[in-house]
Amino acid sequence: WNPDNIDLIEFDSGEHGLFESFRRHVFDEGLTDRFRAKLIEFEKRDLEAFDVYLMACYIASCRTVVSFDMIYMFIDRRGKDYSYVYEVIGRIDSFLSEVELAGDAHQDYFSVRSGALAKIAIRECNPKSFGRVFDRFHIAVPERVVVDYPVFRRYAYDNDFARKAYPRVADGKRFYERLVRNTDNAYDYQHGAVYLSKMKSFSDAFSWIDTALSKSRGKVFSIRNTHARILFEANIDVLKNDPDNRTALDGVHQSMDVLQTCIENDQRRTYHLLRFSDQALQYARIREDEAAEAWLVHARDRLSKMVSQAAISRSRESYNLRKYRKLYGEVQNALSLKAVN
Repeated sequence: WNPDNIDLIEFDSGEHGLFESFRRHVFDEGLTDRFRAKLIEFEKRDLEAFDVYLMACYIASCRTVVSFDMIYMFIDRRGKDYSYVYEVIGRIDSFLSEVELAGDAHQDYFSVRSGALAKIAIRECNPKSFGRVFDRFHIAVPERVVVDYPVFRRYAYDNDFARKAYPRVADGKRFYERLVRNTDNAYDYQHGAVYLSKMKSFSDAFSWIDTALSKSRGKVFSIRNTHARILFEANIDVLKNDPDNRTALDGVHQSMDVLQTCIENDQRRTYHLLRFSDQALQYARIREDEAAEAWLVHARDRLSKMVSQAAISRSRESYNLRKYRKLYGEVQNALSLKAVN
């Protein structure tokens, strides 16, 4: 890494995210390719140890560590004992390191040595391999033994993991059905709804997000945001093929109305505005009507304020300044094109 390229690193961080910037400039493509090859070799050589390592990578992505008990329950072997767990950990070698948790000396804890490499491992591994590990973990390891479960659960059921693990929508739906049977939690229905919508199973997605809205009594803005997103994604493709489809138009309008309500009433969360702006841009590429212009103007005015706030040194949103400026520029450009036309 050449420190003279810090401006490029900062630019990539704003455009693509901190992790992607880190991967591009520290873990270059050559190193990523070599690590992918190393993972394939590891899996062929020692499937059991590989699965434990990949499980630890998944746990690290959920912002926590693995315990001895978690590894013991995860290992699928009859007649295993405690000494066998340490044997498997030894076979993983330098990929794992032992960590200490303050105030808990009852068992050993382990973490991946590199969080960045753990993310690359999950992204680059074979989907079938990740699906095997993901499914095994959630069947074999009960919530009560997961370290820092309240933190873990915020990330563990994300649709990105589920889409990697379950490319067949029936399998993913079964996973979320098993999850909500145990939790009956609005957020878990939300996770399932996002997965189903990403898999283009919109009928099921609407059913799941409606259940999430009902269980949260419509008071959770992130769930209302998801509802708006599913509404939009289910209808925008229809409009691309038929710009005058009245049912699809009504769905998009309803989505934008929900997001405007979220923007007004949940001003601490900027993702409502970002989602609204992105949808306004997508709609404007398809139709040139009053709604398209009104939504773009609303997005431009709101983004202008956000850019001004983020430009203040040490403000809470300062690290998102480049993202806001980029989106503001896209919206302004779209409005300029409409003015010319």
